[in-house]
Amino acid sequence: MTEPTVEGLIRLLDLRPHPEGGYFAETYRAKGVIPKKGLPSEYGSDRNYSTAIYYLLPQGSVSKLHRLRTDEIFHFYLGGSMSVAQILPDGTTETVARDRSDAPADSGGDHRVCGAVSQN
Repeated sequence: MTEPTVEGLIRLLDLRPHPEGGYFAETYRAKGVIPKKGLPSEYGSDRNYSTAIYYLLPQGSVSKLHRLRTDEIFHFYLGGSMSVAQILPDGTTETVARDRSDAPADSGGDHRVCGAVSQN
């Protein structure tokens, strides 16, 4: 079986352009909500307990640098390697390069990024 094309995945998963680059579709949004007054001041509105998305960054595309407020987990389903440049809360930088075949055994094929990290 051949791997699907980028265009085929966009259609199949009903992906839309993501503001930071690439494409996405929300697949889950928890019904529970944390009110704005119970969140740190950097949050401008109420937040759901949890959300999940499919995210596709086609080869040759870039994701804009952005600061995370909460943790994110990337799951690898298809495609090649990724390289994520990160600015850690203490100002140091690191680049994480990974593909599906070299993910740590305890990660389940995912990559975790903690809140307060800026990444592209």
